[in-house]
Amino acid sequence: MKASLTLCLVTLMLFTSGCATLLIPRKQKITINTYSEDTEIFLDGKKFGRGSSVTGKLTKSKQTTLHQVTIKREGYKDSHTILAPKGRHPLFYPLQIPYFFLLFMPTIADLSSTKTFWYNKEFQMNPQIEIPKRDSTMKYLELYRVGISDWESNENFEIIKVKKSRNYELALQTAESDPNSRSNNVSPDYTASADYWKSRFELGSVNEKLAAFLYENNYLDTIHEVFTDRNNTYSLEGDIKKISVFEIKCKGWSTMTKTRLNITWYLRNDFGERIDSIPQTVCSDLFVYSRFNQAIHDAVESGYLQLCDSDAFLDKMVPEHEFPNPEKTIELSNVEQIVKNPDDALEATVTIKTVDGHGSGFAVSNDGYIVTNYHVISDGKYGPSDSLTVVTPEGKELKARVIQFNKYRDVALLKVESQFAKAFAIPSKKTYAPFQEFYALGAPKSVELGNSYNAGLFSNERLVNEQIYLQLFMSINGGNSGGPVFDATGGLQGVVVSKLIGRNTESIGFAIPAYKLSEYLNIKVN
Repeated sequence: MKASLTLCLVTLMLFTSGCATLLIPRKQKITINTYSEDTEIFLDGKKFGRGSSVTGKLTKSKQTTLHQVTIKREGYKDSHTILAPKGRHPLFYPLQIPYFFLLFMPTIADLSSTKTFWYNKEFQMNPQIEIPKRDSTMKYLELYRVGISDWESNENFEIIKVKKSRNYELALQTAESDPNSRSNNVSPDYTASADYWKSRFELGSVNEKLAAFLYENNYLDTIHEVFTDRNNTYSLEGDIKKISVFEIKCKGWSTMTKTRLNITWYLRNDFGERIDSIPQTVCSDLFVYSRFNQAIHDAVESGYLQLCDSDAFLDKMVPEHEFPNPEKTIELSNVEQIVKNPDDALEATVTIKTVDGHGSGFAVSNDGYIVTNYHVISDGKYGPSDSLTVVTPEGKELKARVIQFNKYRDVALLKVESQFAKAFAIPSKKTYAPFQEFYALGAPKSVELGNSYNAGLFSNERLVNEQIYLQLFMSINGGNSGGPVFDATGGLQGVVVSKLIGRNTESIGFAIPAYKLSEYLNIKVN
């Protein structure tokens, strides 16, 4: 009985504790090669060394057979890859010989131990991608956002499982080129819902990273604080349409991941309108599966760098210095009942309502022509809104048509089927002088505050970025845009366009000079 018990105990000990696990070292000497002496190498988040060739000890993890390698170099995108085992340690199988006579199989401990795997002694990293810099021959660029489109189908998010293979690189290439492949090594899986995966995404840090790229590489206008060159500045939006996640099974029951994004980049103008779209498909580097979000971010960064190097993008980044006015001439009849004082101005000023907000405007003819800012009527996506409502001084609501506009100068001409008791006459030349008292009418903050008066002084005329602005010492608020600026005799002097916002900044506004309206909108008065 005692002999049987002893034999069972010995058998159990041999079965559960393998020689390979005990004798094979946890550390292995490896060399990682890069392409620059300035490269810093990180292994599993810890600095491994610096240089074009670094030799050190790899400490095998107890949880996984995969090791994350990241290289960093100033002015270049971080590059990532995985150190995966090439197989079992050379001593593994010789150390199993004693167990074959006893159990005819390696021990559970040896099979499950990450120590028993072996890695290539030398590893070559891929070349890093240089982050492009803006020069003086390009427009400015700022980040709007990178986000995910609203998905209506779970198929907009797919998980592609790449099964364990002797050549998982080949299996991965098959998956990338044919995501619907149902070969022995690759199979799509749609079991997880889009809502579940969307809840796992965190895109805040990648937005911060891209914003930093733009700042550090001169794409942002850091010179002009007041008068930015809005005609030569774009906003960049990245809209992720589809995400494919590759689950790649490796030796040792570990999983690494790679993501593929279908993303469309939009260039937006100063009014938020999408003026061009550039679709692309881009893949991330390889990551340990737990670093799922990092793989998404890496794909976005790679997409951004590919975008900046594309001809479609570079062609759009050529600065514009000529700002043509509309070709079509609009003939207006002479104003018969002209504004002659601030009281008359009330009868010529309107509020303009859009789907997303409101602004102001004013009549420049008695038969229904109205001037306002272009940014008041823009739909913020594609162009002028097709849903514009003009609220007259009497409170009557009228549908308005867009007759003419000039995005470069931020002015527009509308038409309503109505008569105005009073209208402003468009001047043909300057009539203002510094320190002259000006008035403004509009609907600050709310439609309910339509026809609110503001009074102030004309400070100076500013010529910046080939644009002329009147600087006003006057309280201006959101909703005043597009409203008239006039003097005590009712003479039209400008169109409210913007104000300065910031700490310790008060009562500094700007207007488009009225004497330029005929030129900017190609208006002819009979």
